[in-house]
Amino acid sequence: MSADLKIAFVVPAHQAASTLMRCLDAILSTSIPPGQVLVVDDGSRDATGEIAHQAGVQLIRNDTPLRPAHARNEGVKHIDTDIV
Repeated sequence: MSADLKIAFVVPAHQAASTLMRCLDAILSTSIPPGQVLVVDDGSRDATGEIAHQAGVQLIRNDTPLRPAHARNEGVKHIDTDIV
């Protein structure tokens, strides 16, 4: 893979407070900068958004749950990289 390629992660998350940090730890242990990690909080009522914010990654929030595929697609709209 070329060193010039930019990679980003989009993580759709709904009610994911119990698992999100484990997921983000795995992603952030790679060489991907936090600015290229985006969590889409899909209408969660738990601490999902707060956890993403504390991890220092990008965060967008859907007010109501729109399902994983829609949340992913919303996230991709906010990413400008070669690989998502």
